[in-house]
Amino acid sequence: MTTVAAELPVQRESVAARIGRLAVKGPVNIVLAGIGLLWLVPTIGLFLTSLMPASVSGTEGWWKVFSHPSLATFHNYSTLLHDNGLISALKTTAIIAVGNTLLVIVIGAMAGYALAWLD
Repeated sequence: MTTVAAELPVQRESVAARIGRLAVKGPVNIVLAGIGLLWLVPTIGLFLTSLMPASVSGTEGWWKVFSHPSLATFHNYSTLLHDNGLISALKTTAIIAVGNTLLVIVIGAMAGYALAWLD
């Protein structure tokens, strides 16, 4: 015995209903977008501060980059990436992180295999 589901007619939303829905959700979406942009301000400020020389970032605010774009340079990043001590520390960190991750996965897999066959 087979049952056939009755197909219900598709109800289309009227133009007035769509406009009303957008009018209600619009202000909420605008407020949420504003909160999201405000949430990004500290991150943008930290990035712009990292582009400024230490002498300037200690005395001026990060917003000075907008009025004086020449303050922003990648010299700090160049110095950082050419530091051999940092590169070796990053390699050590990567080796420890990858090794630890693999060890946890292998032990977890062995434990899962053992628990799968226990009654």
